[in-house]
Amino acid sequence: MASNDWKNRLVLAAQVPMEFNLNASVSATAGDESSASVRATAQLAAGAALLIFSDWARTELIEASFDHDQVQRMSASEVVARNTQLRFERSRDDLFKWSLLQSQGKSYSDAEWNKFRLQMTGGASRAK
Repeated sequence: MASNDWKNRLVLAAQVPMEFNLNASVSATAGDESSASVRATAQLAAGAALLIFSDWARTELIEASFDHDQVQRMSASEVVARNTQLRFERSRDDLFKWSLLQSQGKSYSDAEWNKFRLQMTGGASRAK
């Protein structure tokens, strides 16, 4: 996939929640101006994500057994998009892992469950 395609994917990923929020709060008469504004805001958000996360995402992909040379050849957009997908898949798998375990009372340990819950809600730094 071309570098531009990866950029468009990130912009669309940022744009969808903004449009949802906009549709909930703006009247239908706003027209194309609000849509263009949402697109511009999404492009800025995607650009900021690239600046902030591309180096970190490269490191995570390599640590996740992606080929080092292949990751280095990827555009920043592709690296961030692929790493975001990898993180979503890991979070999904962790959630399913816990939800599919049979209940055995406290034998799973409340501490382990609380640690997982804090990670899923972004509170991992407070759990330490």
